[in-house]
Amino acid sequence: MADQTKPATVRSARHKNLEEPQGGLPRNYLRASLLLLIGEAPAHGYDLLDQIAQLGLRNVDPGGLYRTLRVMEEDGLVSSSWEHSSAGPARRTYRLTADGVDWLHAWAGALRESHRYLSAYLTRYDTISEPAPIEPTVDLRSSPQPVRPGVGQGPHAQEEAGVGAPAGAAQPQTTR
Repeated sequence: MADQTKPATVRSARHKNLEEPQGGLPRNYLRASLLLLIGEAPAHGYDLLDQIAQLGLRNVDPGGLYRTLRVMEEDGLVSSSWEHSSAGPARRTYRLTADGVDWLHAWAGALRESHRYLSAYLTRYDTISEPAPIEPTVDLRSSPQPVRPGVGQGPHAQEEAGVGAPAGAAQPQTTR
């Protein structure tokens, strides 16, 4: 039997997946934004396309927006009807259903929760006058040799540490 679950969003190299976050926006934010805009007032797809950028979604593919509206209608979140106009072709008007209103409220609650966490993060970030200092890296080629335990305490300290021997001279071998 075929899988009856909701089909995954179509992805292709030519069209960007509209359900992916843009600039840190939550997954499915297009859907939440459409619910909000239609909740404010019933609207035509073209009107929604004009308004969607105000909510942070720029460069939305018109075909993707209409596909999303169609899926939302199949999911029972919106309903649509054709409005005939004497000034032009008939246009589809989208309205929220009762389930759409419930999902709009759920999205608003989830976004408020995210806003609370992000505000707490930014408040703490803003209290930092300067970023934490970065530990300097040590260039071992120009740094003095570290003192090894047990080395550097006798009359031959420089020889044991390998300091002071002429270039190319054999280093003393010690057994411990």
